[in-house]
Amino acid sequence: MSMTLRELETLAFEGIDALVKRLGPVGAIRFIRLCTQGIADYTTERHRWLSKVEVNDLIQQAQERDRQDQR
Repeated sequence: MSMTLRELETLAFEGIDALVKRLGPVGAIRFIRLCTQGIADYTTERHRWLSKVEVNDLIQQAQERDRQDQR
């Protein structure tokens, strides 16, 4: 799957926006610096996060977001 430059820019903007909303500006900057320094191991972390997630929970979360978006 290839993305256009515009799609990549949008993804980057939305990602940074999500980080700032969740971590605050300082936390977002610290996280970005951590990732760009190569300290974080995304693959290992991803497996750890996803091992705690059940498919039914994801479905329920998606349905809840759909209901919220329809309001």
